[in-house]
Amino acid sequence: MRSAAKDLDGTVPAEIPATDLSVSGWQQCLPGASREAIEAALPQYLQARRWFAGKARSIRCAQIEVAIPVPCTDCTTCLSLAGVHYLDSEPETYVLPLGVAVGERAARILGESPHLVVARFSSAPDRVVYDAMGDPAFCRAVLDMIASRTRMRTEVGELQASVTSALESARNPAINSLEPAISNAEQSNTSVVYGDRMILKLFRRTQEGTNPDLEIGRFLTTKRSLPQVPALLGALEYRRGRNSEPMTLAVLQTFVAGAQDCWGSTLDALAQFFERRETSHRVPEAVPSGTDALLRHTDDDLPDAACEIVGPFLQAAGLLGQRTAELHVALASDPNDAAFAPEPFSPEYRRTLHQSLLDITSRSLGSLDRQLNELPAVLRADALTLLHRKSEVLDRFHPVLEREITAMRTRCHGDYHLGQVLFTGKDFAIIDFEGEPLRPISERRQKRCPLCDVAGMLRSFHYAVYSALFSQASRNGDPSRVGAEELARLESLGRFWYVWVSVAFLRSYLTFTREAVFLPKSREELRVLLDTFLLEKAIYELAYELSHRPTWVRIPLRGILQLLGSDLRGEKRNL
Repeated sequence: MRSAAKDLDGTVPAEIPATDLSVSGWQQCLPGASREAIEAALPQYLQARRWFAGKARSIRCAQIEVAIPVPCTDCTTCLSLAGVHYLDSEPETYVLPLGVAVGERAARILGESPHLVVARFSSAPDRVVYDAMGDPAFCRAVLDMIASRTRMRTEVGELQASVTSALESARNPAINSLEPAISNAEQSNTSVVYGDRMILKLFRRTQEGTNPDLEIGRFLTTKRSLPQVPALLGALEYRRGRNSEPMTLAVLQTFVAGAQDCWGSTLDALAQFFERRETSHRVPEAVPSGTDALLRHTDDDLPDAACEIVGPFLQAAGLLGQRTAELHVALASDPNDAAFAPEPFSPEYRRTLHQSLLDITSRSLGSLDRQLNELPAVLRADALTLLHRKSEVLDRFHPVLEREITAMRTRCHGDYHLGQVLFTGKDFAIIDFEGEPLRPISERRQKRCPLCDVAGMLRSFHYAVYSALFSQASRNGDPSRVGAEELARLESLGRFWYVWVSVAFLRSYLTFTREAVFLPKSREELRVLLDTFLLEKAIYELAYELSHRPTWVRIPLRGILQLLGSDLRGEKRNL
């Protein structure tokens, strides 16, 4: 079938192999499986999945809205979209690859992979419906669908697969020789690695609108290639109707083999740092960790004491700052692409930003106040200090509204932290451009100040310090029993590491963005914006930890107070 549809890199193939299929009945997709029975089983199944975002809400019902057969020689499978309806909030759409297994195959799934089972049938005990992402045959079939640029029409929409020119080099040898393996790093999506060459990311929760991971990946593959960003190879999208925006179901990218996520490599470096300090009698000089102090230090070479005490991680932090700068420069490099062209901080945007800062502060500190008595006693002093300084926090956000801002808004990563970067041993690869998964697609695609990414990475360094500190303190037993003197020593060491690693990152970033149009024209404006986004990030973290990990509330609490300028070194406290 001929088509004029464009591929992801903008080229129009002379001919696209495609399949038109009208799905008129459920039995065409999963013969022998009751649709009603599957829908009845979905709420319980979904609540047990790590990638399901609605765990805190009550499900009213789940309905399979679209079911598209996936051509597969060794399995009976389909790609379905399920609408999840809640009692107290708006519905969401989830991508559910489903398969039917009978007899010995069903018994094998029940015995070896019971977590894949979606539904069983009392009337047919030898039959199960399972999550097909755990089926290598299905994963091979999906890869083939993308590589062949398949199109499938349903009664209510159309599935379309697209590729970029980068797929040709990645698919040699032939794609059918690449054995699929499910990645263990499942969070808000599910990933499959094909022979250490390609990785398919299936977005479990999908919305109308192009996912930023696809949009930014396409830009950085076809317009401004960056070695540190894995190339986009292809994608799978579904459009509900002619006038609706496409929903991104999956992206196919090159795989960075043998790499470790930077969160893990940073914790390793910190563990070595703390171990070295155990045998050293040299006490690092105390250094302030506020935004102004960090920026001041970027004007000078890194001191010998910092290089000696922190070690080779300082060089790594500098390289990461350079790679981050190169990413931001690339994303702001096309003034003719409306989706990526830099834009000014308009008065309307500044008012919106300021109001959002006030709102998140009120919500976060309101939660802190309500949960004050539930916090461990050792955290209440810091919590009370922050609550008493709420007006000071709000005052720190006023310059966003009151002063002229020369910085520009661009597309950026949107959820930048150590877990979104891979370390190959010599260099870095930046991944996962989808933004914060719980935010709407439209919000994730908005242009923001690139310093938001910088703030996210600095906050990630701070989190890494405390994670390693907790681990170090617990080596000799319960960390909550660590004495005030020992804790003060560890925190002093951790703060030293954080300050100089942050300075190394910032110094390199500012060097490689010196001519960039998106950075502020003055050092004072740079300080104000970086301070604003660091505070915003830490306040967001505080709300998250209060809801999900109360024992980690200490980290954003300390971060906020340090940004406000508190001298925390002399306090008597325990973990």
